[in-house]
Amino acid sequence: MKKFFLNLVFFLFVSFVYSQSEFYGNVFNIEETNFDMKTIESESDKYESVQISGIIKSSCPMKGCWMEIEANDKNIFVKFKDYSFFVPTKGIKGKKATIRGNLFFDTLSVAEQKHYAHDAGKSYDEINKINKIKVVTTAIAEGVLIED
Repeated sequence: MKKFFLNLVFFLFVSFVYSQSEFYGNVFNIEETNFDMKTIESESDKYESVQISGIIKSSCPMKGCWMEIEANDKNIFVKFKDYSFFVPTKGIKGKKATIRGNLFFDTLSVAEQKHYAHDAGKSYDEINKINKIKVVTTAIAEGVLIED
């Protein structure tokens, strides 16, 4: 009987956690080991099928086609595989996100940076200050879990 109640409590807890979370794109096992950003050794590295958790710093307010998360004090620019899914445009900043996908370094042209800055609602002055290419840590996510 004691085992039954423990299983019931565990089931209710797991149900509560998942009810406070939502998947976008492919669903994946969140119990798998997360990728440690500290293992990155050079900007030529590419990591396939990794799982990373972090806090959402910003997202595309136009249609939810990208977001930026902070994981282990590193910013990761997240796009979604083949634009097959999007995340909400409002209310996700500051929430925990776990992504599953490929991680690599990407060079953003001035035009791309200005486009993303415009999407993010940056001011005209901020956008005009962008004048150099930038290397960023990028992920192409197959799935995203956003937790409340």
